[in-house]
Amino acid sequence: MIEVSLTRDEWAQAVFVALLRQHHSLHRSSADSLYEKPWMAQLEIHMLGACGELAAAKAIGLPWPSSVNTYKGESDLPGGIEVRHRTKSHYDLIVRDDDPDDRRYVLTLGEVADVPKIKVVGWMLGSDAKRDEWRQTHGGWKAAWFVPQAELKAM
Repeated sequence: MIEVSLTRDEWAQAVFVALLRQHHSLHRSSADSLYEKPWMAQLEIHMLGACGELAAAKAIGLPWPSSVNTYKGESDLPGGIEVRHRTKSHYDLIVRDDDPDDRRYVLTLGEVADVPKIKVVGWMLGSDAKRDEWRQTHGGWKAAWFVPQAELKAM
C-alpha cells in the first residue's frame, strides 16, 4: 500500500473535475450505477473519485487525464487502468458485471477528512477479479465482485 499526498493545487484540480463531472451527471439525469444519493453526496463521491484517480496516477507515475463525461468508454488512466475509490479502510475492490475483463482495477481509499492523503492499496485484472467466491450483494445493492484487499497485487 502506498500513501499519496496530494498538493493543494492537485486537490483543487480534483475538486474542479468533480464539479464538472457532477454538472454533466445532472445534465444527463444519470445516477450512480448502484444507488441514488442526494446531490451533495453525489458531489462528494465525484470529488473522492477524482482524488483517488489522481493519487493512483501519482503512485504509478502516469499523467492524470482528468477526464469528464467519458463514463464506460475510456479508462480512468492510460493503459487501461480503472480506479475504484472506497471510503472505508476495510472495503474491498469492487468490479461490476459490465466492467471489461482486460482492464486493471486499482483500489484507492480515503474519506473526505483524509484528503489530501489517499491510500493506493493494490490492483487486479478484471478477469481475475470475477471469481464466484467474491460475488456479493453488500448492502442489498446490485451483485458485484468484491475483491479482498489481501488478494490485490502490490503497486
